Parts: sequence; structure tokens; C-alpha cells
Amino acid sequence: MSREYNQNYKSRKALFIVGVKVLVFDNNGMLLILKRSSKTKVGGLWSFPGGSIDKGEDVQEAAKRETQEETKLDIESIKVFNVTITNKGKKDESIVIGFTASAKHKRIKLNWEHDKYKWIDVRKSQEYDLTPYAYYIVEQYIKCKKH
Repeated sequence: MSREYNQNYKSRKALFIVGVKVLVFDNNGMLLILKRSSKTKVGGLWSFPGGSIDKGEDVQEAAKRETQEETKLDIESIKVFNVTITNKGKKDESIVIGFTASAKHKRIKLNWEHDKYKWIDVRKSQEYDLTPYAYYIVEQYIKCKKH
């Protein structure tokens, strides 16, 4: 790779959706999973709270907001454990930041995006019909816990 100036160089515009996914645990170490409603793109599959980061929003605040919007849960001890690119090469290519967090309480009220919720042992999460990204992020979390 040349380090010389190239006057014809044009940078490619890189546009990504930037989002968060949050693995929320209760005080017994059980993981919250959410069943996507039929009104969503992946209706009927299980996933986790998450969504896009608003312009100017702090990533941890986005994790709190998305969890609050989807479940009415307040969370704390929010920590990044994974950053990845999803949908590589597609129109909706995204950078997703994976977080772990602790639920301050277990009073859940789901919004329209989800039909059901369960608190489960993280090691049994792959027994559920997860979205492809939810499957990936749980796999990454389990790998992190082994190290």
C-alpha cells in the first residue's frame, strides 16, 4: 500500500445503522428473552431488547432506552461485551454493540414489538427459536464467559 498522496482518491461513503442489543440478567443470573410479535420483521422468533442508537445518543443510554421502551425494565451495570457488523454487504448493514446488564426489578410490560417473555438459563437459550443475530450474540457471550 502506497503512502503517497493520490489526488484522484475518492473515499467511499460508509453508511451503517448503529444499534444495540442487551442481554438482561436478573439477580439469579437468569436471562430475559423476548418473543417478537407478528408485527415485526422476524415475528415468532425470540430475541433481546435492542434497536437503533438515536443521533447524538450515548450508546449506554441507547441500551437503557431500548430496554425501557420494549419491557419497561430499568437496568444497571451496563457493559459492552461484543461489537460486530451484521448483514454485511446488504442495504441494512449494521454495527451492533452487544451489552450485558442487570435488571433492577422484574416488572415487565411488553410493547407492541413482543408477544411473550421468559427468564431462562443462558446455557439453554439455544433451545429456543432465536433470531440469527440473537443466536450469534448468545454464542459470543458464552465464549466470553469461558475466558
